[in-house]
Amino acid sequence: MSEALLQTARRAHASGNLPEAARIYAEILRGNSKNFDALYALGIVHLDRGRFDDARRILAEAVKLNPRSTDALFAHGYALQKLNRHGQALAAFDQTLALDGEYDLALFRRADALRSLGQLRDALEAYDRYLARNPDTAEAWHNRGVALSELKRFEDAVFSFGKALTLRPDSAESWHNQGTARVELKQYEEAVFDYERTVALKPDLPYARGNLVLARLQCCDWRGLAKERAEIAAGLRAGAPTIVPFGNLLISDSPADQFPCARIWMGRHSLVDQPLWRGERYNHERVRVAYISGDFRSHPVAILMAGVFEHHDRERFEIIAVSFGPDEQTQIRARMKAGVESFVDARGRSDFEIASLLRQREVDVAGDLMGLTAD
Repeated sequence: MSEALLQTARRAHASGNLPEAARIYAEILRGNSKNFDALYALGIVHLDRGRFDDARRILAEAVKLNPRSTDALFAHGYALQKLNRHGQALAAFDQTLALDGEYDLALFRRADALRSLGQLRDALEAYDRYLARNPDTAEAWHNRGVALSELKRFEDAVFSFGKALTLRPDSAESWHNQGTARVELKQYEEAVFDYERTVALKPDLPYARGNLVLARLQCCDWRGLAKERAEIAAGLRAGAPTIVPFGNLLISDSPADQFPCARIWMGRHSLVDQPLWRGERYNHERVRVAYISGDFRSHPVAILMAGVFEHHDRERFEIIAVSFGPDEQTQIRARMKAGVESFVDARGRSDFEIASLLRQREVDVAGDLMGLTAD
């Protein structure tokens, strides 16, 4: 009976009727909660429906039943990746590849996980390994370009985006990212061309219209600026991501427009997971305060915060610094370390892992020192 139901569910899944497929798989599992095929398939349905936490939970059960199923391991890792749990996803992809070193999708998504964790050189090596076997994958060339941009190897990034565009010339995302790399190379006229292609292909691509205006301004091209500013502001008021917050400061002096711009950005980029803190109250003799930044280095934030750390009332506050930026051996970093009771190097950790660290340390107050700046 369950085999007949499985076939019916698979047909519904294949035809795109995901709610019906999910219903039938759930019915099978009510009769036998240890049916691996139904568990795995239900997890895939949840992935296809964008219900990533449900997929993670179901696929974890499938992996327990069959820990040597590379497909279940990979899918579980992919669900974790979609939840921004990149460290856990990386472990799942590593398990997949340990069982099957030729599992190319695991190699590809492993590269993505490494990039998200800031392990950029390892990510680049993984992309290259994948592309050596799959040179016609435009998405891999694109993601490789993103990793190169984050390594500030912008010329190499332009090459990688160019390879992606050779394979997929209608990719607005690749044109956009190539334009952004060209801006970093101060190739503003070429960037304008790339951004114009982006907007022609996908006018509503987040931040593209604003980046086009900013690139034109770098070329001293003020034609149509008043109209563009008005359209960007109108888009922000309508809730559209028309420009990045820092870029908006260059063309708008309206706090009424800057506020929705920042709110839109946070709505798109903030963590989707449920908070790890559930409202508990800790009983510490001193309030534990953690300051989190990627700029505890030769940077104005570090110079300003060193004095703040030194002037906290240590009888009332326990100060923790959490750094996810580069580990510079500088005088200002040494001064900051001396000014706190605990300095945590969190490079390469995901948002989830850093949040878990704060939870484990029972931090009372977490201070974000980044705002809407780089990283």
